[in-house]
Amino acid sequence: MFDRDRWDEIWMTISRNKLRSFLTMFGVSWGIFMLIVMLGMGNGLRSGVLGSFEGWATNSCF
Repeated sequence: MFDRDRWDEIWMTISRNKLRSFLTMFGVSWGIFMLIVMLGMGNGLRSGVLGSFEGWATNSCF
């Protein structure tokens, strides 16, 4: 369990290295954002391709 001293040390480290902390938070949030965007694009592409092939070969047996 984290006690008060550890939280103080974490806060002091973050406040001392503001640029590094900002760049780290920006990188993590950018990565999460890009993951969500790429998953959405993949799902949209899949549903679009499946929708365009939906009417083809309706009476084929394969």
